Amino acid sequence: MGEHQRRTYGYGDGDPAPFDSYRLPADRIAGLLERVGFAITAQTLQTPDEGEKRPVVSFLVRRPITAEAP
Repeated sequence: MGEHQRRTYGYGDGDPAPFDSYRLPADRIAGLLERVGFAITAQTLQTPDEGEKRPVVSFLVRRPITAEAP
Protein backbone atom coordinates (compact mmCIF):
# COMPACT_ATOMS: atom_id res chain seq x y z
CA MET A 1 0.00 0.00 0.00
CA GLY A 2 2.17 2.86 1.22
CA GLU A 3 3.36 4.71 4.26
CA HIS A 4 1.20 7.40 5.90
CA GLN A 5 2.56 10.17 8.12
CA ARG A 6 0.81 13.08 9.82
CA ARG A 7 3.15 16.07 9.68
CA THR A 8 2.77 19.09 11.92
CA TYR A 9 5.42 21.51 10.61
CA GLY A 10 5.76 23.58 7.49
CA TYR A 11 8.49 24.53 5.09
CA GLY A 12 10.15 27.90 4.80
CA ASP A 13 9.93 29.79 8.07
CA GLY A 14 8.60 26.75 9.92
CA ASP A 15 5.08 27.98 10.64
CA PRO A 16 2.75 25.20 11.78
CA ALA A 17 1.11 23.63 8.76
CA PRO A 18 -0.38 20.21 9.49
CA PHE A 19 -0.78 17.93 6.49
CA ASP A 20 -0.88 14.25 5.64
CA SER A 21 1.97 12.67 3.74
CA TYR A 22 1.70 9.40 1.81
CA ARG A 23 4.57 7.45 0.36
CA LEU A 24 3.33 5.22 -2.42
CA PRO A 25 5.23 3.05 -4.87
CA ALA A 26 5.89 4.77 -8.22
CA ASP A 27 3.83 2.24 -10.16
CA ARG A 28 0.83 2.92 -7.92
CA ILE A 29 1.12 6.67 -8.46
CA ALA A 30 1.45 6.12 -12.22
CA GLY A 31 -1.67 3.94 -12.21
CA LEU A 32 -3.66 6.53 -10.26
CA LEU A 33 -2.60 9.32 -12.64
CA GLU A 34 -3.56 7.27 -15.69
CA ARG A 35 -6.85 6.19 -14.11
CA VAL A 36 -8.01 9.80 -13.82
CA GLY A 37 -7.03 10.59 -17.40
CA PHE A 38 -3.48 11.90 -17.28
CA ALA A 39 -0.90 10.79 -19.83
CA ILE A 40 2.56 10.29 -18.35
CA THR A 41 5.11 11.91 -20.65
CA ALA A 42 8.19 11.48 -18.45
CA GLN A 43 9.21 9.82 -15.22
CA THR A 44 12.50 10.21 -13.35
CA LEU A 45 13.83 8.15 -10.49
CA GLN A 46 16.42 9.70 -8.19
CA THR A 47 18.37 7.23 -6.11
CA PRO A 48 18.54 8.05 -2.41
CA ASP A 49 21.28 10.43 -1.34
CA GLU A 50 23.61 9.35 1.43
CA GLY A 51 21.61 9.16 4.64
CA GLU A 52 18.27 9.01 2.83
CA LYS A 53 16.10 5.89 2.98
CA ARG A 54 14.01 6.07 -0.18
CA PRO A 55 14.31 7.05 -3.83
CA VAL A 56 12.37 10.03 -5.17
CA VAL A 57 10.22 9.70 -8.28
CA SER A 58 8.91 12.62 -10.32
CA PHE A 59 6.29 12.55 -13.05
CA LEU A 60 5.60 14.91 -15.92
CA VAL A 61 1.99 14.44 -16.96
CA ARG A 62 -0.55 16.08 -19.21
CA ARG A 63 -4.27 15.80 -19.60
CA PRO A 64 -5.07 14.94 -23.22
CA ILE A 65 -7.13 17.55 -25.05
CA THR A 66 -10.62 16.29 -25.79
CA ALA A 67 -13.21 17.69 -28.16
CA GLU A 68 -15.83 19.75 -26.35
CA ALA A 69 -19.41 18.66 -26.85
CA PRO A 70 -21.51 21.38 -28.55
